[in-house]
Amino acid sequence: MSYVTTLFSCLVPLHPGPYRPVQITLLLVSILIIVTCPAGATPVPQTTVAFGDPTQTTQVPSPTGTATASGAFLANDFTLTQKQAVFWTSIAIAVLVSFIQGAITVFIDICEAEGFWTLRFRVAMYEHIWWTGIAVSLAASLGSMVVSFLAGNTGESLGIITLATASSLIVFRYAWPAWRNRHYCLNRWMAWTGPSRTGIESKLVCYIGGPQDWRALDTRLTVSRPHPVERRLWLFRDRHQSQLIISDPTDLLREALKLDSSNENCSTNEASPSPVIEKRSQRGLESNTNPQAFGPSSVFSFISDRSPVESSERSDALESKKPPDGVYAPIVPDQSVSLLWGIKLGFSPRASRGILAIPSRLLTSHPRSEGDHDGKALCLAHGILARNKGLAPSSFIFRKPALDMKKLEEKSFQWPRPSKVLRSYYKKEMKDMYGALGDGYVACATELALLLADTHPNVVTDWLRANLEHQDIQLNRQIAELGASEDELKLLYQLSYAVMLVSLSSYRSAHTGGCDLRPELSVFRAYLLHVEGKEESELPSWMNDDQLKSRLTDEREGVDPRSDLDALIEAVLPSPLRAKEQEEEEEEESIKPDTGIQVEGST
Repeated sequence: MSYVTTLFSCLVPLHPGPYRPVQITLLLVSILIIVTCPAGATPVPQTTVAFGDPTQTTQVPSPTGTATASGAFLANDFTLTQKQAVFWTSIAIAVLVSFIQGAITVFIDICEAEGFWTLRFRVAMYEHIWWTGIAVSLAASLGSMVVSFLAGNTGESLGIITLATASSLIVFRYAWPAWRNRHYCLNRWMAWTGPSRTGIESKLVCYIGGPQDWRALDTRLTVSRPHPVERRLWLFRDRHQSQLIISDPTDLLREALKLDSSNENCSTNEASPSPVIEKRSQRGLESNTNPQAFGPSSVFSFISDRSPVESSERSDALESKKPPDGVYAPIVPDQSVSLLWGIKLGFSPRASRGILAIPSRLLTSHPRSEGDHDGKALCLAHGILARNKGLAPSSFIFRKPALDMKKLEEKSFQWPRPSKVLRSYYKKEMKDMYGALGDGYVACATELALLLADTHPNVVTDWLRANLEHQDIQLNRQIAELGASEDELKLLYQLSYAVMLVSLSSYRSAHTGGCDLRPELSVFRAYLLHVEGKEESELPSWMNDDQLKSRLTDEREGVDPRSDLDALIEAVLPSPLRAKEQEEEEEEESIKPDTGIQVEGST
């Protein structure tokens, strides 16, 4: 059997990693089984019995043979063929399990080495299932080996011991921890692959449409190969997700602009129309000699088979500055806009490209921080922060120079907060990653990670599933329609991270009596009243809308009763005195050039 062992060793190469002990154990199991049983099943002792003629004898199993004496209680219940079948079945199961586990291990190593993080995180969601399958298969192999031993194949005692050891290792070292870790793997998938907020150049805004428009763009345009982070297997595409878009939205918009530019260039040369124009003529669209046939609306008319009437409606909507689907208000001419894209716009979930900046030690199924502390909360926080920054993350408003940590801890429903002792370690991690965005952002990122560490995984799942890490785009569009000014919309965005901390500190999911709403209006109102010092009569008129009043009530009544919403808001917002000092400092900086004062380094 030595050639079988050699072949199996080549099929299952050993790779460094957390699964290497399993590979070695399973490989030894198969080798020991084969080596210790070179002749297959041990034959059952037989005796010669004479019938009538002394010259005629018959071989029958001996009732007092070696098999029974050695404990083969099932020796008389199996034929020789059945014993060999049971024996080789146990070997086949062990070898097959070893091969499958080796293939999975190599596949995981490739995903992590090549940066296929979307695929890696998706596979991790099923780790507990395939570890259970391996444990059950090894148990079946062990059971077959025991039956073979009791049937008279007495040479497998060492194989039984080895299989029992391997089964125990799989169950207690891998399968059980994988089941305990399944909630984290789900939350990690949601934290990294949820809706993303991306800045879109002003020249590309006119190409943004609804889910059908995005699908039409993806169908008609050719986009470069996806980034390794976005790679996935067809095996993990559900039936309802088979039509989802894999391409990045910015890539699609750039291709649409490129197509539109090529059409404009070709329109000046009627003697040599491009294939694109010929296709447009075949579709019965406007003539390529008509200057009005080109531009953003005509690109959508060509790409998504829209009629001229629909295209003109799109142009009117853009001229009226009505935000397209997924775009936050306001839309300022010649300025980038913020697009919230994800499965609601028809895009397939994929890991954010921000994952490229994350240390690999935080991306394993059991992440560790630089100080060798549990890094699960850090990984989740990085995934959230990679997707929800928006256009100007350095402008977020927090209490400065630091958040009121004591009040933020004691007034949250997670109190007492055992993970607060890790604040210095988490802050160092966040400082290295987000230090360029300011101390306020670092403090917010640190507090987010600590909150995630102290929150039950099921609550985190509900919070992420409700997309509460993002600014509420429906509220943004609603108050824009009610007449909110550009400054008010900007302020709502600048408060979005403070709202995120308050939301997670006081969250109660809808199925437990709460509401899946971020307390954005509550924080916005508190900022105007307590930080800017305005009176009730000075609040924006759009806040008197009945729907917004109802939302304010829902935000307050939907929080966890163990938390204090007002205290949490006070903990994250700047104090009135500090806000006034900041305004005075900004005014002084703005008038320095007018006073003729020479600033160091100026000319």
